[in-house]
Amino acid sequence: MSLLWPSIIAQHKPAIKRSDLFGKDGKTHSLRLGNYAIEYQGRPAILAVVCNPDPTAGTAKNPLTPGIATKSAVVSGLIETTADYPSIIGQSIQIRDVCSQVGLVAKTDATVLVQGETGTGKELVAQAVHFHSDRVQGPLIKVNCAALTETLLESELFGHRKVAFTGAVQDRKGRFKLADGGTVILDEIGCMSLSGQAKLLRVLQEREFEPIGDSRSIKVDVRVIAITNADLIGEVEKGRFREDLFYRLNVFPIRLPPLRERNEDIPLLSWHFLKGYTVSLKKQVEDIDFDAISKLMCYSWPGNIRELENTVEYGVFWKKEGLLEFPACRIR
Repeated sequence: MSLLWPSIIAQHKPAIKRSDLFGKDGKTHSLRLGNYAIEYQGRPAILAVVCNPDPTAGTAKNPLTPGIATKSAVVSGLIETTADYPSIIGQSIQIRDVCSQVGLVAKTDATVLVQGETGTGKELVAQAVHFHSDRVQGPLIKVNCAALTETLLESELFGHRKVAFTGAVQDRKGRFKLADGGTVILDEIGCMSLSGQAKLLRVLQEREFEPIGDSRSIKVDVRVIAITNADLIGEVEKGRFREDLFYRLNVFPIRLPPLRERNEDIPLLSWHFLKGYTVSLKKQVEDIDFDAISKLMCYSWPGNIRELENTVEYGVFWKKEGLLEFPACRIR
């Protein structure tokens, strides 16, 4: 505990208690925590510190994700438990609920719809569903529906036959065929054309599709995880998204909260990014200044976790060693 807010920790005695932590497996695990109740600039704050004296804690397999090699370390009084891939960081009620939902749905083949604002970590959650599922040995194929035109997107998803359209010089397998036995993640699903939506609906209903330029159907065994930051119900009302497809996708919805609704996770997230960027940028920054942490927790973060990560990276750029601070221009 020599690095993180040392003066605060030195002056306040923790009240030791047990606390429940929801793991990525959807189960509840008990941890021994010390809560430091403090006040900063007239605002209440609570620092949760894990009390784990076991020096071998960092070498054991993580009980939260059986069968997956993990690292667990007490860093400056905080514990961070991460699977090799992917990682979901945080201990807020909101993120615990997300982990619980991932654990509930992962072992099924149900279609999942992950919704949330830009930068909230939707793709990480979608990947977590796949990597904790029985399809983990199968392929994981990701498609950004917003990055391709209507014709190219349908070709990318369902494949095409030679000369099916201008530029189609040879047969090509689509992403659904390549993902047979695994999972397809459809990012920005709200950007898909109505004709593409009709074909996707057939895949979800019949588990088959027809490549562009071919009348023969291809059977596939694929799980679909859709991601969007759009209001799909609003898009349905405007006629831009099929209602029947929405209900097919919305079998198991997972909503990711914006960072402003889980700001107690900001210290953990900031430390996670700090450790990564001090290594990649070859700096000796050991900790984050307490005033800086307070500013981070009071900011609304319209860009969510992605904006927080960029802010930490920017701060590390300007600091060689010592405590990390942030230029005022980075936190409005």
